Amino acid sequence: MVRLRVLWILVVFCMVGRLHASTMPQYAVSSPLLTPTVGLTLWPDGVLHGRIIRGDRVIVKDLTFGNVFQDGGALGSGLKIDWTRSGQVDENYTVPAGKDTAVRNHYNYLTVNLSETNGLKRRFAVAFRVYDDGVAFWSLFPEQPALKDFVITEEQTTFVFPEDHTCWASRWDRLDNSNETDYTTTRLNSLAPTRHIQRPVTLQRNDGMRLCLYEANLTDYAGLYFRKVAGKDNALQTLLDSLRIILPDRV
Repeated sequence: MVRLRVLWILVVFCMVGRLHASTMPQYAVSSPLLTPTVGLTLWPDGVLHGRIIRGDRVIVKDLTFGNVFQDGGALGSGLKIDWTRSGQVDENYTVPAGKDTAVRNHYNYLTVNLSETNGLKRRFAVAFRVYDDGVAFWSLFPEQPALKDFVITEEQTTFVFPEDHTCWASRWDRLDNSNETDYTTTRLNSLAPTRHIQRPVTLQRNDGMRLCLYEANLTDYAGLYFRKVAGKDNALQTLLDSLRIILPDRV
């Protein structure tokens, strides 16, 4: 089993509400306090679409997933849902430093297992953890005849937001940079599609709610940048940093 990037969406300064019936998806998972909700729907073209709602506000209007492999090409459309698994985790662990030594790890999860209906019939899963103040998700690739040793050349996770958010971004023209520059304030749609946006990306909605996109738990996988999707309003897509491969930590 190969587990790829964990992407965090951290949501702060939010109010509690309900998911309107008109937006009910095929599959949904909410946080333990029913604050953020992730809804997932498989469209007729076999593309899995997600939406993140908190209270009566749409946080991510559309969320799609996909990867391009060196051998086999793109994986993200022509899919079917094979099975799902959901549940809750409520545990505590200790940390060696910080204000609190005990940390509560409390979330609801949903894992959606998909496969291609034609071609190589590759299988993968998208796993979500939904906390009261944020959402994490990642891709899982079980060992299979069509995916043993493989190279991912492009990641196509795309976030479409409901409006042109204020954005604090560190922008670069190239991947081999110093990773040190100012975060400048702009609007989401003012970002140039040709520039690389370093994580974290902090956004602020017009109603004052703030969001943060980040990554975590990388092992033998390229680091993360974002880029504005050309020709599409309010949209960011992930971009692999082929020059920054993360290896396991050693103590």
